[in-house]
Amino acid sequence: MRRLWAYRLVAMTLVPVLFFGLVEGGLRVFGYGYPTSFFVEIDGREAYTTNQKFGWQFFPPAITRTPIVCELSAEKASDTYRIFVLGGSAALGTPDESYSFGRVLEVMLQDAYPGVRFEVVNAAMTAINSQVVLPIARDCARRQPDLFVVYMGNNEVVGPYGAGTVFKGYSPSLVAIRAGVWVRSTRIGQLLERLVQKLAGGEGPPGAWQGMAMFLSHRVAADDPRLEGVYSHFRENLSDIVDVGVGSGAKVILSTVGTNLKDNAPFASVPRAGLTEAEASTWERARREGAALAEAGEHAAAVEKFAEALEVDGRYAEVHFRLGRSHGALGRLERARTHYVRARDLDALRFRADSEINRVIREVAEGREAEGVYLVDAEGALESNAEGSHGLPGKELFYDHVHLNFDGNYLLAKTVLERVKAVLPPWVQDRSSGPVGPTSRDRCAELLALTGWDRGRLYEKMAEMMNAPPFTHQFDHERQRAFRRQHLARLKEEHLSQAAPFEEARTVYLRALERDPEDLGIRVNLASLLEKLEDYEAAADHLKTLLQRVPGTAAWHSQLGDILSAQGRHAAEYREASRIVPGLASPHARTGRAFARMGKLPDAITELRRALEINPGSAEASLILASILEEQRSLEEAAEAYRRTLQIDPGNVVAHIKLGRTLRAQGDLVGAGEQYRQLLQIDPTLSAAHYGLALALVKQGKTVEAVEHYREALRLTPDWPPALSDLAWILATHRRAEIRNGEEAVLLAERACQLSAYRVPLFLDTLAAAYAEVARFDDAVSIATKARELAAAEGEDELGRIIEARLESYRAAKPFHGY
Repeated sequence: MRRLWAYRLVAMTLVPVLFFGLVEGGLRVFGYGYPTSFFVEIDGREAYTTNQKFGWQFFPPAITRTPIVCELSAEKASDTYRIFVLGGSAALGTPDESYSFGRVLEVMLQDAYPGVRFEVVNAAMTAINSQVVLPIARDCARRQPDLFVVYMGNNEVVGPYGAGTVFKGYSPSLVAIRAGVWVRSTRIGQLLERLVQKLAGGEGPPGAWQGMAMFLSHRVAADDPRLEGVYSHFRENLSDIVDVGVGSGAKVILSTVGTNLKDNAPFASVPRAGLTEAEASTWERARREGAALAEAGEHAAAVEKFAEALEVDGRYAEVHFRLGRSHGALGRLERARTHYVRARDLDALRFRADSEINRVIREVAEGREAEGVYLVDAEGALESNAEGSHGLPGKELFYDHVHLNFDGNYLLAKTVLERVKAVLPPWVQDRSSGPVGPTSRDRCAELLALTGWDRGRLYEKMAEMMNAPPFTHQFDHERQRAFRRQHLARLKEEHLSQAAPFEEARTVYLRALERDPEDLGIRVNLASLLEKLEDYEAAADHLKTLLQRVPGTAAWHSQLGDILSAQGRHAAEYREASRIVPGLASPHARTGRAFARMGKLPDAITELRRALEINPGSAEASLILASILEEQRSLEEAAEAYRRTLQIDPGNVVAHIKLGRTLRAQGDLVGAGEQYRQLLQIDPTLSAAHYGLALALVKQGKTVEAVEHYREALRLTPDWPPALSDLAWILATHRRAEIRNGEEAVLLAERACQLSAYRVPLFLDTLAAAYAEVARFDDAVSIATKARELAAAEGEDELGRIIEARLESYRAAKPFHGY
């Protein structure tokens, strides 16, 4: 009997395991599913690169973030010291990993120990938290690590399984979360998840990446009980990451996380629950009066009003931030810091590591130096070195709320460097170049090929992100946007006002590649620069070199496709990108764009509709399709496609502008104007929106308001020929004398013609009308004659006839007032 029960027990255990193994093996043999390890082998070589599908187990494929492409030898050379950097987008180096603190640390170490090859592998990813970092750390531990540097904590609430996430839903059970991650690492688990998604239907996660705006409705107040679970999970995950690192024989450095305290107002404030109507009224009056006093520079009085507001509701983040700013203005820096920190910790859109996160980091590291675990206090270092801000870090170190600019990344790297030096093994220490201080900031910039072009493009990229929600919900958004606009204008004036800086950047990049031909990041950025310079052959050569080094990188195939498409060549590279990472809409969308450029519109539409079948949330495909439909004069379909794009991506500037243009072409002037007004609410500095609104207003007969928007468009973009000519036409030809201004019209029209080399008939026609308005009739006749000849040469017969009719007026010494 005992033997029978033993057989039954074995059968009950073994049969399911065998069945599971057979099904799992069969799915793998037939190529179903995707690998879930962070590193994958490079075909034909004893080396690894990062897995472009790693994020699929935590994010929907359509919006998944991908790791940085790297090239890691399977067997570490004897003279190599290998460091893995773990974390989210702040560790990644957003907006460009080429200038992350890990990259700066690498060149600092190389300078300090010239006989050692330092490999700093950036294993960070955007939007991930400790739930994702732990499996990354486990895979890194298999790659002969010498040191882990962990800089994370900003995404614990909004990342996968966090209390405020839009990805994998929050779970209070860490066991359940880890079991789910393991299940999805199997092909059977992936199959089951796909089946469940198909059966469930309904509203899923976002269909297109919309950045931080995706989290607007996922507020988490400071007293939300789920936060305790988030902190508990973070502690356990971080402890396990440390154990993984120590278990691999590596040292581990844990760093606290710095945040922008001074120049990043809370994204969302939540009032205290249970406020009575009287309390709410008292609070609102004190808050409003305090804000007015602070705006007037009366900060002592403002402090009193804000304190009154906090007596009623001490949990409203914005009031703490305003109080911190007023204390700072009065020189009370410790009080200011207290309220800035409190404002951050109470922010209900929790994109920043709060005080509890940093406390956990310190506690996990405490007392473990004997095991090889060390703490770096980056938060303290960033505060104590915030030059000009008296220990209150702000925009001198950060682009936004958490992402460090180059100065911030340099300071963080310098802080980490001191700890790294102390833990290096003797064989590395023996190769030191001597007791020299850390490599200077300018030298690091040179070694990493940080050029004026890069400074401008990085800041512009971040400014664009901060002109969208949730930044637009901050109470001081307009002030911060004005600062960014001015700063970007200075950067462009300093670095991008002529072609020379671009050529200089090319020289800097080529020199950097001579020093290290294997540097993937520098070669990627050089290819982008060459593409901007329209040196397409050289850009393509660099991308082909990259693909020889790390074949099968979808992003590089797509970029090569963009270059070939710009040359009018068929971009088969998009299909290769789609083959490598199937199920993505972007390669089909870009193939459609390439076909459109070649004039193969039916093929283009087929590809774009295929992209939208794969991912109905592809704003890219929807926008390209709308543009083609507009070009084909299918205006109703185009307008519908533009509206669909805006449903997917409400802040899409191009879609707003083109929808406005399409509606204007349909005669819906009110609808067109509404589109431009919506866009100006998003960003009042968009000259194209002012210009489009002006065009719609003119056709509605609202000339005075139209002139205001023309002027604003030209204030923002002074040398814009169509806007110059249009405004000049109104000022020269309007029937109402109080609107006409002939002298100004001449100046504007002459500038439009100069910028277009006097080759645009319409601009010349405007200039002739302006000359006639100031009684320069001979000049008007001469310019109008040239305009008519150019119109005839270009086949614009209707325009030629109109100009001929006006010529008769000029010959008769009569200005044209037909508008």
